[in-house]
Amino acid sequence: MPMSLSSVLSDRPQLLLPVEWQALKACVRLGPGKSTARIVREVQNKAIFDYRHVLVALQRLAARGYLTVAKQGARRQVWTPEVSAETLIRENMRQITRELVGDDHHLLAMMRGVLDELEAEIADGSAGDSY
Repeated sequence: MPMSLSSVLSDRPQLLLPVEWQALKACVRLGPGKSTARIVREVQNKAIFDYRHVLVALQRLAARGYLTVAKQGARRQVWTPEVSAETLIRENMRQITRELVGDDHHLLAMMRGVLDELEAEIADGSAGDSY
């Protein structure tokens, strides 16, 4: 019997959504034990997401093991990243690259060229916020 589309999709690793990326990057940048409000402010400095979207992203990241959350007082939650920036980049870039190029060596070589160009832009300061 063929697998359903939902079971196929649930078995695949999920790429992070843009709001999840922004929230996770903010947590890594800010360090452990930051409040939801502080993380939301940091995300809103970089992108336009409302409080609820960032909170849902934080909750999803915690459910996937990227963050831990602890209560402080009756209503305050603090978030701590469980991954380093290097691990975050490495794991997700492997997944994205595999998704984009599959087994095509030509596309992989082209991607290397693009990364070299980006590295040069970052080195000379012409690239935007790289992380």
